[in-house]
Amino acid sequence: MNLNLGSGPKQKEGFLNYDIKPFGDVQGNCEEGLPFKNESLDGILASHLLEHIKDLRKLKNDMLRVLKPGGKLTVIVPYYLSPDAWGDDDHCRAFSNQSFFGDFWPGFMLRKLGHEKRIKTANKEEVTWIYAYLTKK
Repeated sequence: MNLNLGSGPKQKEGFLNYDIKPFGDVQGNCEEGLPFKNESLDGILASHLLEHIKDLRKLKNDMLRVLKPGGKLTVIVPYYLSPDAWGDDDHCRAFSNQSFFGDFWPGFMLRKLGHEKRIKTANKEEVTWIYAYLTKK
């Protein structure tokens, strides 16, 4: 089973859609713990969610707990220099490439890091989002 964590109104077919608001298949607050058994999920999609989380280490540990060995975590977050990073009052943090290296993701291995660029002006292209693809070790 794959989990769309913080789905919002954008439901993903083939995923269990989970959100704090009554958008998804399951309603709950991921900051209070994920209501799934240990090693029960094949994958987690966290798109435009982690920048809202106050205790990110706690959620990362919980995602690690519920993912099966070799389970995949896909993260999409605003790039720290992007206007998208701080354009929402609910954002607690932003991310750079370095956010996905080193010991900040214990138990995970970074498989791929990508970016989306959007043209902001006729002469300049800026990174707006980071895509990180991780696997549970």
